[in-house]
Order: sequence, then structure tokens, then C-alpha cells
Amino acid sequence: MAEHRNVQRWREMREAFFAGDVGPALALYDENLVWTNDEAAGPIAGTHTGVQAVLEMLGRGMELYEGSLTQEVHATLASDDYVVEIMTERADVQGHQFENRAVYVYRLVNDKIVEIFTLDRDRGSAAEFWQAVSGAAGNA
Repeated sequence: MAEHRNVQRWREMREAFFAGDVGPALALYDENLVWTNDEAAGPIAGTHTGVQAVLEMLGRGMELYEGSLTQEVHATLASDDYVVEIMTERADVQGHQFENRAVYVYRLVNDKIVEIFTLDRDRGSAAEFWQAVSGAAGNA
């Protein structure tokens, strides 16, 4: 079976994003995009509405993870209406390790992302990470 065209689009968007080029992601975002992060996202958990709010959340995330966040994508599943990524996220902040198994679900309308939500598997360890990082930051 041939790979759905959205699998390649997501691979290219992800590579560009982690290389510092947000252009391909912005090209896919609907102006009214709604992005909801599960609780393992710590300070950036919750719902972010509109492209500007999403960009601010992503920027804040880069600050919080001190630029160390990586996402190892294990599988990308796609249709015309949805893309689902199964991944492991990792970061190292102030000597504290973050590792979370996550699923990102992207809903598309007319080839634009209108909704993103994340589902986190390792909420307990993520909560410990955020507590350690905020405690370490408070002691600095």
C-alpha cells in the first residue's frame, strides 16, 4: 500500500521545524487553529487558540525545555482528515530528564490543520520532571 501524501508532508514539516524553519508548519495551520496539550506539557498544558497563541506556546515550550526537546516519531498514520503521530519526547533541563510517550492528533479541513491535541502516556514522570525543574529554578 502506498504511503498517504500527508505522511510525507508531516515528515517534511517536522524536519523543517526542528531545523528552525516554521514556514512549512505555518503553511499548514488554519488561522483559527486550536491546539490542546495534555497535562504532561506542564506550564504549556491546556488549550491555545489561534496561530499567534500557538506560536507563543511553542516559543514558551522551547524556553522551558531550554532548546533540548526532541521527538522521536515511531509512526505516522494519515488520511485526508487526520494525521496521527506516535512518538517519544525527550528533554534534559537543569540535569533533569524528561521522557514522555505521546500521541499527537491533527485534524484537517481543506488541507489545513484546524485542531491539534496531544495525549500523554507518562503523566506521573512528567509531573515529577516539572516539579523538579520549577523547584530547581526557584532555588537558582
